[in-house]
Amino acid sequence: MKFSISHFNDIKKIPKTIIPYLNQKPAINFEAIGILEQLSDNYQSFQGILECIVVSEKEQLKVVTCRIRPYNLLISHSTNIDSISPLVEYFLENNISIPGIYGPTKEVNLFSELWQNLSGEDFQSSDEFLQYSMNARIGESQLIGEISIAQQEHKELLTDWTEKSIREIIPQSTDEFVKACTDSFLKLLELNKVFILEVEKNPVSMAAVSGETKSMLAINDVYTPPEHRGKGYATELCLFLSKYILDDCKKKPILWVKASNHAAIHIYEKIGFEKVAKMALCLKEN
Repeated sequence: MKFSISHFNDIKKIPKTIIPYLNQKPAINFEAIGILEQLSDNYQSFQGILECIVVSEKEQLKVVTCRIRPYNLLISHSTNIDSISPLVEYFLENNISIPGIYGPTKEVNLFSELWQNLSGEDFQSSDEFLQYSMNARIGESQLIGEISIAQQEHKELLTDWTEKSIREIIPQSTDEFVKACTDSFLKLLELNKVFILEVEKNPVSMAAVSGETKSMLAINDVYTPPEHRGKGYATELCLFLSKYILDDCKKKPILWVKASNHAAIHIYEKIGFEKVAKMALCLKEN
């Protein structure tokens, strides 16, 4: 079986077949599609940091990877799982280092296993994540508290919440990974994309809208401190943002939850989210 590998660092040179391939499974490949669409629209801002490596067989794409250096590698669904092996070999032969890999569970697990076998470097698996999307809301608002766009006066509190959320979701997170995630969150705060729910003028829960394709918009950074959980606050926020995405943005909401977080899964399914895929994140051990 003959595979060919192509390596692109320039968005203008990426074949036009890549995004249609990713759009075969738009939810699973949401992050990669969003990156490539964003790069196409803001080419000058991202010169020199894009890395897109694809495997083809008889001129047909079999798997796509991309990342914005220095962040984790995103791997797409594969239409031929055997294409993962030459992909890993290419990375190692060309000394291409990655801090971690994220994508569909099957592809991520095989990539990390082959990497470990060939290089001796270990990847540490996090919990599996479930990806959900929504076509129509089922639940209705319970009119709990007041929802508003977070302001700079909330920055210190929400930064603390973000750091705690990351370490709770991905316990093996390095300080560098937490900082990168927190920095990304603070950019969302500046762009008025973070929302808080307040009860008696006290913030009790938060969520953000971030990551976008032409058809989908993600709900991210959903967090309620332990002392405020079990009161419907996260449900209320997700209902609000889902309505905003469906009605105002005319897009499909998408979100992720740890497979072990049964309480959150119950909330999302109750208000109309449907499971799309199992996703995994593997981070390289220090």
